[in-house]
Amino acid sequence: MPQIFIFTAGNPEARQHLMDSIRNPIDLDKVFGSFPSTDREELERIREEGNGFYAWGAVPGLRNIPTWETMERGDYVLCVYDSTYGYVARVLAKYQNERFARRVWDEDEDGRTWYADLDSSWIHCWSL
Repeated sequence: MPQIFIFTAGNPEARQHLMDSIRNPIDLDKVFGSFPSTDREELERIREEGNGFYAWGAVPGLRNIPTWETMERGDYVLCVYDSTYGYVARVLAKYQNERFARRVWDEDEDGRTWYADLDSSWIHCWSL
């Protein structure tokens, strides 16, 4: 049975990330250039299922890593901002890929980058 996860995008940095990788698809060169060629077939599947590449990530943290580890393909992810659910997506894959995360979201003021999920497309990221 699929699980439902919720993430917030409450600060200006997170809002920019919504623009970078949720509202707008991620550039194909950023995606394919960040993964080994052995992942190409799965990435093509994600792109086809998701009508492009969309992703979200979380910086390593006390709650973020266990939550990310619990997520599985087929789970749902909801995004909340301005006290409203703004996006819903299905997890298509998840990766821990620092190169991808830095290319999409750069790093925070402490030099950390985000994990991602690719969804329908989100590194820790998951694809929605």
